[in-house]
Amino acid sequence: MTLGQTRYSVKEVADGCGVGRSTVGYWIRSGKLRADRVGRDYVVPEQDLLCFLNISGKSVPAWLQGGLQGKPAFPSFRFCWEFRSEKGEKASECGGCMVKRKQTRACFAGCRHVVPGREIHCHRCRYYVEHVQPRIGLIHQFAAPAAVYEGLHIWGANERFREMTGFLEAEVPGLGIERLFHADSLERVISNIRLRALGNPDVPTHYEVFIKNVRKEKGRVNICVTPLEEPDGTFLILFYPLHGGAKR
Repeated sequence: MTLGQTRYSVKEVADGCGVGRSTVGYWIRSGKLRADRVGRDYVVPEQDLLCFLNISGKSVPAWLQGGLQGKPAFPSFRFCWEFRSEKGEKASECGGCMVKRKQTRACFAGCRHVVPGREIHCHRCRYYVEHVQPRIGLIHQFAAPAAVYEGLHIWGANERFREMTGFLEAEVPGLGIERLFHADSLERVISNIRLRALGNPDVPTHYEVFIKNVRKEKGRVNICVTPLEEPDGTFLILFYPLHGGAKR
């Protein structure tokens, strides 16, 4: 078995964990261990195996411990419609959903518009609460206003951020950055986001910008931007208000 291999067969999991193949099959059929079907067989993503072993209190085999590297183990990423299907929820309305058609990872960036006549509050959505929030929980450890974003949308933010801007909890998931950054700084922020996504090493991690609150009052802050390993492709942004910071 090669460390770093991303998916394992049922036999590899059984041999590596010292159990029978029927036991691994039971873990999969009962929904305790996530697996993907390939033809007639199942394969288990390394990330899901690590998560299962940690949550169930089972010892992590030596050949898998390198995958932890001191980091929390989360299940592998699932699109919102995949998550709903795995949870046994009716997902018939997903067929015509723009989020599914475009294979959008951050469904909360557009979900308010995908189900006609029904407003979806992401912060109460099972997918967001169980699949997204645990991955961005670090924002609540900071005394400064903090948020996680990908592209042009915010995934989530802490209470300090909401106090600074006045946005309600229900408004934060999927919040477009054009609603947060003032026009005087928006072009620069978008440019830096695009360059950062391309891996440009010269993009500043600390710089001064203007933001606006829900009342569209202008405030000046320093921001610090840091890439995150989980969720992949997202960034942590910390806000340090200066004189004339945005008021609630």
